[in-house]
Amino acid sequence: MGVDQPSVSRWERGEASPSLDQIAAYEEAAGRPRGYVLVAAGYVDNVPSVERALAADRDLDDEQRGFVLRAYHAARVRLPRR
Repeated sequence: MGVDQPSVSRWERGEASPSLDQIAAYEEAAGRPRGYVLVAAGYVDNVPSVERALAADRDLDDEQRGFVLRAYHAARVRLPRR
């Protein structure tokens, strides 16, 4: 996955967090679906749609939700289907 042991140790101690790219690499290496780690870690609920997940996030305002949703849809067009 291209992650060194000191980085993993910092994650385990709560001193740092993996990037979304690193999480995606783990999910792929482990044969898990995208979003598995975020759901398993309790960062997001296992909801059937991105729109519902964003609506449930109380830390985002409407402008932030719109930005994330547009970025998601733009990335989805470029990513291969699984």
